[in-house]
Amino acid sequence: MTQSQTTPKLYLTAFLLALSTLLPPRAHALNFSLTLDGLYSRDLTGASRHKNAIGGNALFEIEPTDFISLGVGAHLNNYWGVVTQGPLWASSVDGVIRLMPWGLRNNIESYLLFGGGINTLKGQPLYGWGSWNGDYHFQLGVGLRYFISPHFAIDGAVGGDYYDPFDKPLTDLTARFGLSFYALPAYQEPTKEKEDVVKPKPQHKVGSLQYVAMKEYGDPDLYPVLVDANFKDLGKPLILPKGAQLIIPRNLTKDMILEAHQRAHSAKYLNAAASFDNPTLTAHYKEKNRKALAAIPITQQRKTSFPYSFGDSLWDIAARSDVYGDPELYPLLLDANRARLRKSESGLKFGLTIPREVSHQDIVQARIKAWAVEYILWRGKNVNHRTYQEWRRQHHLSPEGAEPKYDPDQGD
Repeated sequence: MTQSQTTPKLYLTAFLLALSTLLPPRAHALNFSLTLDGLYSRDLTGASRHKNAIGGNALFEIEPTDFISLGVGAHLNNYWGVVTQGPLWASSVDGVIRLMPWGLRNNIESYLLFGGGINTLKGQPLYGWGSWNGDYHFQLGVGLRYFISPHFAIDGAVGGDYYDPFDKPLTDLTARFGLSFYALPAYQEPTKEKEDVVKPKPQHKVGSLQYVAMKEYGDPDLYPVLVDANFKDLGKPLILPKGAQLIIPRNLTKDMILEAHQRAHSAKYLNAAASFDNPTLTAHYKEKNRKALAAIPITQQRKTSFPYSFGDSLWDIAARSDVYGDPELYPLLLDANRARLRKSESGLKFGLTIPREVSHQDIVQARIKAWAVEYILWRGKNVNHRTYQEWRRQHHLSPEGAEPKYDPDQGD
């Protein structure tokens, strides 16, 4: 086989593969359907001596692909009139081809219908009325199906019917309307994505040992480390000597962490921690929080939501003066809206929640996350540390906001 002969086949294969990617996934490779339609026909030639006909149609189909189905159908029409008496029957059994070149979109499947077969009555009377005496029947039409579920669709079409003899045919314009029933699901229903279950952070009193552990270690359950480092007798209220500062051990070992977690929920340590109260320490952390919140320029304005639609840039939204005034804080938006952001891929618009109760640690973590791959994928804008520092200079911000980190756009 020459190259000139294979090239068209390659183009055709590539075209069909590309077209198939535009279609929704099929639930099954092979499906079967039964369509029951009511018919209204208008005799265009006057051969039946009546202008109107009503009837029914049944069509059984096998659908091997998204694009085509093959079937066998039977239909029966009765041509009737008030002025001209003597109704006339016409019937047929046909082989049918249905083409669906545009696939299924928004629960709607449009199609082209072609068929041909035999006239089963061939002039034989039925219920005392005569019938058309031709031998053959042909039909064509265009229509659509609207799927109300994966197994059921509303079917509607318009087309033409033709009965021989060819020298004096019976020709109709026909409208049909009915239901289609599928043995197997015609498409896969989108699975409902589980909402991300966001467990609320436990609220610890500012200045409590759990609060200090959360701020210093990132884990409130490490407060037993503070208890053991500062107090010997847990049976008495935990009170620091006058002028003494709370000792905060650093470089915790795995054993220290494991032991602290084991003690964190024991009654002995919980009761001891509950007795701790140090106004000086409380004031220290309140002031630290105040400064951290002040690092977000717009916090005082208290705007808590922002309209979002698929494709919007979280980086640009975080940079707005009425959000955070700093694009590097976009992970705060992502963490608070992850489940709804996933749903927005289907075109859903919603109000983006803007977290306001954020701590200094939250801000530090957001700046670290901002350059992690799993967050960059949601960022919505191609930037790097150099362009971010330039943005800070343009907005008259100090460079302290972004510490040097690995930049995936610049390499090691």
